[in-house]
Amino acid sequence: MHVRAVPLISRAKVVGVLCGSLFDPRAGAVLTNLLIEIRDGVVRNVTTFQPNHPTYDFDWFVNLTDKFVLPGLIDAHTHLFLRPYNVVAWEDQARSSPTFARQTTLMA
Repeated sequence: MHVRAVPLISRAKVVGVLCGSLFDPRAGAVLTNLLIEIRDGVVRNVTTFQPNHPTYDFDWFVNLTDKFVLPGLIDAHTHLFLRPYNVVAWEDQARSSPTFARQTTLMA
């Protein structure tokens, strides 16, 4: 018989994640002091955290105030400064992008 452990967070209906710094790829900016609300495994809301807010009600709360959160980057590494290949071909990026853009990677 095989028994698989299920983390407590996966059983939580509503999870709050407090982010110290969050990279927003759409804005191309680092945002700070954000609260991510996850309901039934889906991100439902991202707002500025208000410590005295009376209506926060989470089954599970994750405090990442001292962490840098990168939503959607699930590969073991990513090149943060390259353009998508359907926008600029790899060959063109290899020839024309600055060295830091080709070599700067984030390792998970």
